[in-house]
Amino acid sequence: MFMAQNPKYDFVYTVENDVRLIGRWDTFLADVDAEYAFHRKHQEKDQNMSDIPDLVTFQSVRRPRGDWPWLKADSEKECIKKFGGMENIRSSLGVVWGWSRKLTDSLSQFNKDGLNCYFEYFAPSAAYHQNLTTFFYQHPLYCPNRPSPSERHSMAPKDLGKNDPRLVQYDKVAVGCTYYFVNVHSQPFWDTWYRNPEACRPPALVHPIKGDFFN
Repeated sequence: MFMAQNPKYDFVYTVENDVRLIGRWDTFLADVDAEYAFHRKHQEKDQNMSDIPDLVTFQSVRRPRGDWPWLKADSEKECIKKFGGMENIRSSLGVVWGWSRKLTDSLSQFNKDGLNCYFEYFAPSAAYHQNLTTFFYQHPLYCPNRPSPSERHSMAPKDLGKNDPRLVQYDKVAVGCTYYFVNVHSQPFWDTWYRNPEACRPPALVHPIKGDFFN
């Protein structure tokens, strides 16, 4: 809606209200731009990266696991079919995203065609389907000691397999901890810093944070 009403913008960030940044948003996003520019300067011959990325994500892009509950609803079957089956579905944590006008126009067209897919795979799958450039910005993650495997956090790099065309991310990345869909580590990491003026924290993008906080 915002992009449709504001034609002067070619790119927009979306941020959920339970996301916090320890640091400054202007310098953080400027670093995202600089990192993408570096990758574009040194891109592979077959990447054909655009001047600006079409999708910026802050968690790795991957094929969702087969038992991912958001793909089980009957309403998602038409989406999966439209994108060419499960092998063409891509997902990422969608609490902070950057979207180009090309991507928002593409999503709007899918909506007009009757598709309204679950958001954490809609944008990454549409970008892959439309051969748009997706950029994963790998920011620091923090965990106390060694997290329990049962919490599904991993500071050990995960093997993501072969990168898709025009997908800019490392082959292996860490997942979870202070940027995830549960707040086992993010909440105490933030609380300690927010409530204690003497606490020192490195720059960090943190999610989810619950409570009456301002940033």
